Amino acid sequence: MLVDEHLIAGKVPTRGLRLLEVLNDHSTDWLHVYDVHLARREAKTTCIEALNEVAIRKTQLKLALLGGGKHESPEKRRFAYVDKTPYCAVALVGGYEVRGRLHLNGSPDLTRVLVDMRDFVPLTDGTVSHAEMAGEKLDAAVVLINKSAICLFHIGDSLPSRAATPPSSTRTMSANLSQ
Repeated sequence: MLVDEHLIAGKVPTRGLRLLEVLNDHSTDWLHVYDVHLARREAKTTCIEALNEVAIRKTQLKLALLGGGKHESPEKRRFAYVDKTPYCAVALVGGYEVRGRLHLNGSPDLTRVLVDMRDFVPLTDGTVSHAEMAGEKLDAAVVLINKSAICLFHIGDSLPSRAATPPSSTRTMSANLSQ
């Protein structure tokens, strides 16, 4: 789990639900995490505190990452499978750059997807990095993104890189207020 400046690693009791369902559950504002190892964003592998139990306000949680082990709710997955089309996705979330696959039933219409998404959005085959720390990244089987923390969202393949000059047919924003 990632909040503004810290990584929180631990166990979340899901009682047979998927973590996505627990995070999107509106009956509680808090997520309880056990056997917690707390680390700073810039030193993810260095535990600064080991804690028995913590409560995290869901609205403050930026990202939740799931490893590649067994599925968190295999019985539910077996009976709730829906065939979806995967699309590449990129999000900027609280200073983190998130890349992965968004699975959709319908078209990848960005406006429709943003309206239809619940509080937390799942991306599979995720990679999370931070703009300030080149080369350091976290890989996850699933990244659950807090929709309210998204400041940029893209669905689809990236365009080939070009020179830093914007296309001439679009307007650009200037930092000079006199313009």
